Amino acid sequence: HALAAVLTALEHRDRTGEGTVVDIAQFETTVSSLGPFLLDHALSGAVPGRTGNRLAWLSRRVPTRRRQAASAVRSAPFLRSSSTSAP
Repeated sequence: HALAAVLTALEHRDRTGEGTVVDIAQFETTVSSLGPFLLDHALSGAVPGRTGNRLAWLSRRVPTRRRQAASAVRSAPFLRSSSTSAP
């Protein structure tokens, strides 16, 4: 629902030039993404550990002609091999 609200606001801005206030509740947005974890716990009893900001994905910003793009990969060797510069 949050994504739909943001996309609708951007579409409105593009059509009218007016901004829109999008109020999104953090709690409800977070709870809606917990489904897979709750199902895994209900079926197997697994309790996921805390990751904080230590996720399995490595990310960095890659410069392009107009702006920076974000890239995310699972392993450091791939991150190093994908380090091409923008034309």
